[in-house]
Amino acid sequence: MTSTQSSPDYIIVGSGSAGCVVAKRLSEKPNLSILVLEAGPASVTDPILTEPMKYGRAFRSNYDWKYFTEEQEQALNRRILWPRGKVLGGTSAINGMAWVRGNYKNYDDWAALGNEGWDSKSLLPYFKRSEDNQRGASKYHGIGGPISVVDIPKEKLSPAGSAFMRAVIDAGIQINEDINGEVQDGATILQVNQYPDFHRCSSATAYLFGIKAQPPNIDIWSDCQATRILFDETKKAVSVEFVRNGKPGTVSCKKEIIICGGAVNSPQILMLSGIGPRKHLESLGIECLVDLPVGENLQDHIWAPVAHESRVPFKHLEYANHVECCLFTTTRLAKPGVPDLQIMQCNILSGDELLQEKPNQTGFLFVPVVLYPKSRGTITLRSKDPLDFPLIQPNYLSNVEDLEVLINGIELSRKILSSTAFDQIRGREIFPGEGVQPGDSASLIKYIRNHVDTLYHPVGTCKMGPSSDSSAVVDTRLRVKGVSGLRVADASIMPVIVGGNTHAPVVMIGEKAADIIIADLLRTMASL
Repeated sequence: MTSTQSSPDYIIVGSGSAGCVVAKRLSEKPNLSILVLEAGPASVTDPILTEPMKYGRAFRSNYDWKYFTEEQEQALNRRILWPRGKVLGGTSAINGMAWVRGNYKNYDDWAALGNEGWDSKSLLPYFKRSEDNQRGASKYHGIGGPISVVDIPKEKLSPAGSAFMRAVIDAGIQINEDINGEVQDGATILQVNQYPDFHRCSSATAYLFGIKAQPPNIDIWSDCQATRILFDETKKAVSVEFVRNGKPGTVSCKKEIIICGGAVNSPQILMLSGIGPRKHLESLGIECLVDLPVGENLQDHIWAPVAHESRVPFKHLEYANHVECCLFTTTRLAKPGVPDLQIMQCNILSGDELLQEKPNQTGFLFVPVVLYPKSRGTITLRSKDPLDFPLIQPNYLSNVEDLEVLINGIELSRKILSSTAFDQIRGREIFPGEGVQPGDSASLIKYIRNHVDTLYHPVGTCKMGPSSDSSAVVDTRLRVKGVSGLRVADASIMPVIVGGNTHAPVVMIGEKAADIIIADLLRTMASL
């Protein structure tokens, strides 16, 4: 297949955490041809992408879409930076590399909503298939898969990481060696998606370039932004319009188009193509092909910092990752057996520090995370110009329960930090700081509104659901409702956000999507 003459069987829009997976698995059928359209550059070797301790340096770079939210009414009207990967590998090329599956009950909840085949038992094989886990094969882990998953060695922990693992015991929290195993509750040293030499293992390096060279039946067009899906008179998706190096073009496919742009870009291209809320599209002069709630149901994990200066200098390059340890626990709002609060330990003083050329090396940060936010937001179009950024409105803290969980997270973080395990390294508290004393709820709430931030886990904007679910955009086989030849496979299809970092679950979605697509293809061929 050449870039100019042949129509591929499948076009994949976006080479992120799921897009690379779908491309690779489809390419294992040698008679199929696959074209991947990636809006960003093809780089996979730049040190700010490959070296874990340079995590954050890609934010606001050419590898980032550089999105900001709209003003957040409940967060002092701040506009919040929303980094999203714009490079081969998507956000898997710029994220924190924590390999966390969420809680298995999350997927059983998806199935209970009518999403047959998306329960935890059905999905576990896809999690296992995706990984080459340093711990070896077991009931919950796999070997031989594309994603290299390794333990952060105890001997490579920073002073803050070592203190964290001792201090949680003082706070009454159990140690859990495997949060991706049978039980999620407890504190752990994280596993990360890195190679044994502790360089990043993104979806691009794992699935597209892995052990072997790029599969010959995959063509990748980088610096190529898809702008619209075109349909024939039967509402079958037949081609993709794009802009590449400033020039517009169109490419057709023989079988299907799979959108893997993520929770921002997937709803954006659907709406630009006439699939979305009728009133919104018509207000922008876009003819509505199918009236669907595209862009609704936006969910994201939020956090606010608890940070201290360190009395011990940290030589960061000696450590494997900025994010080292975490815990999962419950507040009074949690469902039985489902932790609703995560706290991560990091070797920086604040999120802003990630953007610095030479980050401060004398501080550490706790990241209390609201795992099941009740606040819901939207992605909408700013205009019908496909190069305009969409409007991102997560409505942070619009539900008061999110605020309560975050307050609990900050209080627990402070309790852990007060342990004698931190006595040798704990310096002055920078965040929330002396102005926010324990028990002063008014000051703490004001602090949260001033510092609440995204954990970079947006999901839900092309919600999956059965035919009876009027709030769903795709069905349980990830087909966009009301048209044919078009699917979505990425974080946007999650009905409800998972209780943990989202990269591993999105890789799983890519694995399952590929199986669904191949099964449907074989079924079609058998009926001919």
